[in-house]
Amino acid sequence: MTNQAFLTQQLEYLALFAALAEVLGTDAAVAVMKAVMDETAREPLRMALPEQEALAAFEDPLAAWRAYVAEAPALATAAGCQDLVIVEDGPHAVQFDVRWCVWLELARKMGVPEACLPNCYSDDLVFPEFFEALGIRYRRTGTLAGGASCCDFRFERMRD
Repeated sequence: MTNQAFLTQQLEYLALFAALAEVLGTDAAVAVMKAVMDETAREPLRMALPEQEALAAFEDPLAAWRAYVAEAPALATAAGCQDLVIVEDGPHAVQFDVRWCVWLELARKMGVPEACLPNCYSDDLVFPEFFEALGIRYRRTGTLAGGASCCDFRFERMRD
């Protein structure tokens, strides 16, 4: 990662988390930062997604999302954000697994890997409602920060 503004922002967040964890304990620091995410994460994360109206304009929003996701591995790698692989790409579901993530890597290097948990939590705040409005079910069973072997992002066509 060479984006100094991003790195500075992440290091400030990690320093804040580390201070909270030292004063309140790790579990309380995670809870505080999740509460912060409740109030602040929706808008920035939605800005990182395609516009919901643009996906809804397609006859098949899942097919449009699949096309969008198809570009993700190369873009994420080029940006230095994640190592991800598409593990399913079919007409009724698409799944990609994140096998490495810069947010967790930075948190580990700073000695506070738990600081990544609120970031993962923000996905679960935004994705269910965003995709449900498009007839797509979002599901994730684990995260790297939570100890899983990958972050498994699954998007399935909702059945009537």
